[in-house]
Amino acid sequence: MHAIVIGGGYMSLPPLFGQISVEQNWAMGDLQRAWSYVPLGSALVAVLTGVWLRKNGDRYLLLVAGTVSVVGLFLRATSPSLLQFSFALLLFGIGTGSMLVILTNRVSRNFEDRHAGLAQALFFGSYTTGAAVGLVSAEFLSHLLSGWRDVFLFWSALSVLALLPALLTSCEPTISDEAETSARSFSDWLRQVFPYAIVYGCYVGGYLGVVGLLPHQLRQWGWTAIAADGALAGSTFAFVAGAAFWATLTDKIGYRRIAFAAGMAGCTILVMITLSSAPSGLGFVASSSIIMIGFFGGVMALFFPILLDGIETGGVNASKSIGTTTAASYLGGFLLPFFAAPYSETNPKTSMAIFGLSFGAAGLIMVASGIRSRRASTII
Repeated sequence: MHAIVIGGGYMSLPPLFGQISVEQNWAMGDLQRAWSYVPLGSALVAVLTGVWLRKNGDRYLLLVAGTVSVVGLFLRATSPSLLQFSFALLLFGIGTGSMLVILTNRVSRNFEDRHAGLAQALFFGSYTTGAAVGLVSAEFLSHLLSGWRDVFLFWSALSVLALLPALLTSCEPTISDEAETSARSFSDWLRQVFPYAIVYGCYVGGYLGVVGLLPHQLRQWGWTAIAADGALAGSTFAFVAGAAFWATLTDKIGYRRIAFAAGMAGCTILVMITLSSAPSGLGFVASSSIIMIGFFGGVMALFFPILLDGIETGGVNASKSIGTTTAASYLGGFLLPFFAAPYSETNPKTSMAIFGLSFGAAGLIMVASGIRSRRASTII
């Protein structure tokens, strides 16, 4: 489900921005803003989903969320106007945002302690695998079928099949009424979860900004479609390798926060290298940088093991913490691409620099939150 409904459904769109813009006479900046409505929709429902999961099972909610996602994909393919196209993306975001909280909660509950990092790495990797297939197949499917609309019809059909396991699986509520009364106060929880929410928001804002802009922008810089989509697909596959590497390493030796900060710093540096090399004809350097962004970005698999290891943010508050940080991630995924959209045509390097710096900010805040937590525990 993570690979097909979310990964393929998300990343099959950016490579088609140019084709859609020409055929429909929609401005590229408007398409970039429409793209940002996906995470906006997800932000609207993530917290509510997390709260629901504390006292209710997830099977039927997963089916509802999946159905909304498929409807959003279908409407994306049939929308005659930019307004309806934007609404379809918003609806897709609502469905996939709820789905991601449910699936993340399942993984977090079933794989804990020394296997937590690797389990999350495999889960994140499933998304990137689907995203890579969505990226490299978008233009091919558009030519093979009858245009860009049929690409989304194809992914909506696959998504229906991917949702069938939801009929056979379920996860019980994460908290009982008795456990609720013993949970820490809301203010303590909010104070602890806030920096994690900012971290996740910075990462997803940077990630969605980069993958939303680069497929079209590389073409504008003279890259062929195969080279542009191939580099981005390579980056998503490198994410899988990076997630497994960082997770396995830190599951054994610890230091997850330090590893997370190092990975985010690497992403920032590599985005800047891409900015200087991609328009200058240094194709090998730029391609290598784009691929390595995926490898260093794989450190994101450590986020939920770090989050749920906290006294306030894990345990009985796990579902609520997952929902809140996921909502914040999608809010960041909306705000950064939306407000950087005006630069996507006039000065795309500025947009890319903003997205790159957001990765570094995520790493710095993660380290700072760890220092604060240690000081608090010392005082206690």
